[in-house]
Order: sequence, then C-alpha cells, then structure tokens
Amino acid sequence: MQLGCFCAYCGAPAKSKDHVVPKCLLIDKNSCVTVPCCNECQQKKSLDDEYLRDVFAFRVETNSIFRLHGQFDKATRAALCEDRNSPGKQILRTMNINEPVLTPYGICCRVQADAGRILAGLKWIVRGLYFRHQKKILNPNLDYKWWGYNLEENEKVCNNTWYTPGYNGPFFVGGITLAYRVMILSEVPDFSDWQLVFYNRLLFMIRVNEEGLIRKAFSYNISSTPLI
Repeated sequence: MQLGCFCAYCGAPAKSKDHVVPKCLLIDKNSCVTVPCCNECQQKKSLDDEYLRDVFAFRVETNSIFRLHGQFDKATRAALCEDRNSPGKQILRTMNINEPVLTPYGICCRVQADAGRILAGLKWIVRGLYFRHQKKILNPNLDYKWWGYNLEENEKVCNNTWYTPGYNGPFFVGGITLAYRVMILSEVPDFSDWQLVFYNRLLFMIRVNEEGLIRKAFSYNISSTPLI
C-alpha cells in the first residue's frame, strides 16, 4: 500500500486526513499541514486539540490576538455553558482570580491549566510534523520533555534558544499561528528537538528521546577512550 494509506500517528489504515496544527488554532487556514489519519487517532486528537485551543483562549498572552478572537468566543461560550463539561470549563474552575489583567477585549485572568493535557496536545503536533519531515511514525511512548516561555517576559532566553545552531527551519504553519525549528539526528533513532512558537507570543521547547541521546553520547565517550 502507499504511504498515504497509513495513519501518521499509529500506522493503522488511514480513513481521512488530519490537520496537524488544529484548524481551531489556525489564523490562515489556507496554509496548513495535513497527514493521513485513522478514525481512532483523529477522535483522540480532537479532544486534546480542543483543550489546547481553550488554554490559548484563556491565556493573557494569546487572547488579545484580535484575528483569533472569533475562535476564542467559541471556547468561552462552551466554558460558560452549564450543560457542557468542556475543557474550557475545567480551566475556568482553576482560574486564579487574584491576577486580573486588562486586555483590549476586557479583563482576563491568569489560569492554571493541566500541564499533562497541554503536553498531550503538543505531542500530537510534534508527531504529525515529524511524519511530515521524516515520513516515519514517532513513538508516543518515548520520553517527551518540554518547557514553555512567554516571549515578551523571557526575550533573552527565547532569542538565544531560537538562534541556536544545528536546527532546520524556521517553518511556518497557518501564517503566524506556528513557526517552528527542529533538530533531528540520524545517529540517534527517534531523537528530535523542537522549538514551537505560537502567535509570536509563546515558545514551547520539546525534546523527544533525550535518553537515547545521552546513551549515544555515553557510548561514544567510552568507545573513544584510548585503551592503556
């Protein structure tokens, strides 16, 4: 069978195409990345996509982007609906109302979201992009380490990270929705290092299979040690 007949996330027969960066996050829907996907993975991913959308909807850094405000209204309505237990409603329950922030659209509050759910949404994106570049499936059970930064508050750190040599890119998806750079080492199977910048506001760094990189470096050091 052709490559496109297999799901990019699990290898099962693909039934449709999936937007790697969810449509609900895209500013420019004509500039997107799609991969073949099975129904089961698409259903699982859609739940994590919605959670990621709602996190961005309620974050101070991203809710003021006026071109996305229509999408964020959907998240707000879902969160306030009494009959729906949406991800946005779960986030609202953990709001820290002691830190109100004035935005062009009114007063917003800083929120405490589930870090595991955020990583789950980002993992789908990384796995889809990995398939796009490598035409291989990235194991979801590998070790995924991640860090997140506000670009404005951590400008020096983010700039130093973004301009680190050895990465390919930047690549762009959905206009300013996502800019990313990636380092993939052929010597270390399944290792990759990602820099994801959303809306020029938030930087997420995700390192996949760091243990494999460490083992490779350790074995290299041992093999290169001269015998006495």
